[in-house]
Amino acid sequence: MSEIIKSNNIEWLEISQKIYTGNYPIVITKLEEALEACVAASFLVILDKTVSNLTLPVTADDIEELNEKRRKLVSFVNGIHYEISQLVDNPFALMMGNIAEASYDLDPSDIEVKVGGFGPFDIKASLTGLVYSSIEDEKLKTDFEAKVDALDDDVVPYKLDQAILEAEYWKNQYEKSIECGEIANAIFTPKVREQWADITPEERLAYITQYKDEISVVLGEGTHITPDDIGFCNGFGVSYNVSGIGINEAFIYEPTGNYSLDKLIDTTTHEMRHQYQDAAVENPDKYGVPDGVYEEWTQKYIDSGKYTKYYQQPIEADAKAYAALSRLNY
Repeated sequence: MSEIIKSNNIEWLEISQKIYTGNYPIVITKLEEALEACVAASFLVILDKTVSNLTLPVTADDIEELNEKRRKLVSFVNGIHYEISQLVDNPFALMMGNIAEASYDLDPSDIEVKVGGFGPFDIKASLTGLVYSSIEDEKLKTDFEAKVDALDDDVVPYKLDQAILEAEYWKNQYEKSIECGEIANAIFTPKVREQWADITPEERLAYITQYKDEISVVLGEGTHITPDDIGFCNGFGVSYNVSGIGINEAFIYEPTGNYSLDKLIDTTTHEMRHQYQDAAVENPDKYGVPDGVYEEWTQKYIDSGKYTKYYQQPIEADAKAYAALSRLNY
């Protein structure tokens, strides 16, 4: 049922893959190479003194800004469809589910109709009683009574009940992702962002640890998902079950290129979401995890050998979308 509630259109994943692994990084690399060639050529001209001076209109910072816009586009692609599903799919599913559930709670014997009037008062009778009293055949009467009793005792089907639970669950997760974005805004202020390249590695680690700790409480619904400090790892990031996360030390010691501040926040959010998934699977009752979500998050894990299959698996799709949706809010 979860695919009905939480949309997961493959086209969005394919667009993300093209932007992230397609020609865009190559273009960036070639731009950097072109800049280096221009700088070298300008230097030779100046040394020759045939031209007094040359000024290049493009700088390395301009190219890095372009690269950062590409990274933001990746997050936008990953997050926007997920956001639409939370704003449209889930409320609609919840509304329709509640209507269906209410219809099961509407016992036929509770329906009353007006049968007369006396002064300011209306005389009403049970619709079931009226129909029952009008049936003369005893066999039909017995059959009618049995069918009404069956309707009165009916309950919401399991699948509908789970669909309602999932809609409510994903609505809650959507709100939590927005809260994570607001925390990022509060910690990584414009002033912090402006000074990021100049502060010490220890200060950078302190900032991201603060962010990790605060969203840990949000994900843990009032308690820390993981109390451990952030460690270092290969790749961009890693989640060690519920014992903590690791990030690439380049985020702290060489915060440029693909190790920018925004990528650091995105990576931390992604890995902390994995921490939440592990905690939710270990204690589904505490986190109100619906059966369908539990089944998805306990599927056999696929390693990162193939981009599409890796990110299509439920836990990666969820963590990627959660981080991307959070980034739309900072």
